[in-house]
Amino acid sequence: MNLRCFYLGADFPESAFADAVQRVDGEVVCISIVNKVSPKTLSANLEILRDLLPIESEIWVGGYGFEGLDIKTMPPDCHAPDNSELGQRLDALALDTS
Repeated sequence: MNLRCFYLGADFPESAFADAVQRVDGEVVCISIVNKVSPKTLSANLEILRDLLPIESEIWVGGYGFEGLDIKTMPPDCHAPDNSELGQRLDALALDTS
């Protein structure tokens, strides 16, 4: 598997995420939500990030703070893969030669 991963830290602003993704030609932004947050706040923050990212980029969301939230209320190209789906998505990403 040939994947590169960059840890950007906690409380990273959406615009800084977008800049980092563009600099490294990233395809996926993974966000671990540690603290519980309202669905409205999370959706708004993800929408800001979605608007700043290249159109082909995906956002993968998970973590304790995301538990119980409905991914259907999130912006397009936001995913909350479970453990088995995460493995499948990683495999597909590693095999992508585009």
